[in-house]
Amino acid sequence: MTEIELKFVLTEESLRRLKFRLKGLELNDSPARTRTLRSVYYDTPEHALRKAGTALRLRRDGRRWIQTVKARTSINGGLLRAQEVETLAPGGRLDLTKIPVLSVRSELENAIAGAELVPVCETQMKRATSVLTLESGAKVELAIDSGEIVAGELREAFREAELELLEGDVDSLY
Repeated sequence: MTEIELKFVLTEESLRRLKFRLKGLELNDSPARTRTLRSVYYDTPEHALRKAGTALRLRRDGRRWIQTVKARTSINGGLLRAQEVETLAPGGRLDLTKIPVLSVRSELENAIAGAELVPVCETQMKRATSVLTLESGAKVELAIDSGEIVAGELREAFREAELELLEGDVDSLY
């Protein structure tokens, strides 16, 4: 599945203003859903996946673990496009043989070239999601994330908003 999204880094003040504006627009199809997510991102020690424009992660969402590959990533005009492939990962273990799209699995394996996969960073965050219906009829998921990214001894708080096109014209994201 091709994922099309826009991401924005938020300050505390811009987050407050965004939430206030959303209430007034009445675009939500349903109340926001909040959940806690933990994601561990993997790469080779030489960062072969990053260099190939690919991301590999395990994400814990509630009680289940999901393995995700984002491949063929490109950014144009602030718009991120990537082929996203997800599969369940029982026990939170990577298993590249479970990647159902053979071309994506093959690209990943070629990039790794037999090297060891190691955790490079981890995020822990609260995510509030809403599905918005725009005037054009397009449906867009708004995710507001607030959490922390950890890489070795480094830690950094983050806040971001992500708009992901669910259906409709890509121009709707702007």
